[in-house]
Amino acid sequence: MDIPSTSSYDQPASMPHSISRISPSRNDQRKTDATISTLNLIICRLIILFSTISLANGRAHCIKTESGLHIAGSNYRRIKHLSHAQCASECRDDDSCLAYEWIEPKSLCFLKSRSLSGDIENKEGSHVGFCYDDEDEVRDRFRDHVIMGPILSKAEDIDGEHCKKFCSRTPEASFYR
Repeated sequence: MDIPSTSSYDQPASMPHSISRISPSRNDQRKTDATISTLNLIICRLIILFSTISLANGRAHCIKTESGLHIAGSNYRRIKHLSHAQCASECRDDDSCLAYEWIEPKSLCFLKSRSLSGDIENKEGSHVGFCYDDEDEVRDRFRDHVIMGPILSKAEDIDGEHCKKFCSRTPEASFYR
C-alpha cells in the first residue's frame, strides 16, 4: 500500500530509496575509523610526552626579586638576547644554577653558580632571581647564603619545613630562614 507524501518535495521515481547511495561505503567508513584511531593515538602520545617534559622540570622553581638588584660575581654563563622569562627558565633547567641576573636594556642573562659569594647591590635595569629545587640537596634551600631583605613576619622555635609553610602563607615573602 502506497502512502502519499505530505512533503512538498517528492523524490524522482528513478532514484531508488537506498541509504547506501548517500552514506559512505563500508571501506570508506573503515578508513575514517582507522584515521580517527591513529589521530587519537598520536594525541595521546603527545599528551604523555608533554606531561613527562613538564614533570622533569616540575620540581625546580624560580622566584624573582624586585627590579634594580644585582649580585656581584659568581657568573659562569652569559646568554645574549633573552627575555626575563627565558633567562629564568635557563637557570631553572640548569642544575648548576642557583641564581640569575637579567639586564633589561641589553636583554643579557647571567647564570650564577651555586656558590654565590657576592653581595646584593642596587643596579638600574637589573633583575635578580633565585632558583631552587625541593629534590636537590643543594638547591632545596639557600644554605650558607645570606640574602638580606625586609622581615615581613617572624616565627620562633619552628623547624625548616614549618618555616617554609609559614612563609608560603605570606604572599609578599620570597625567602625564609
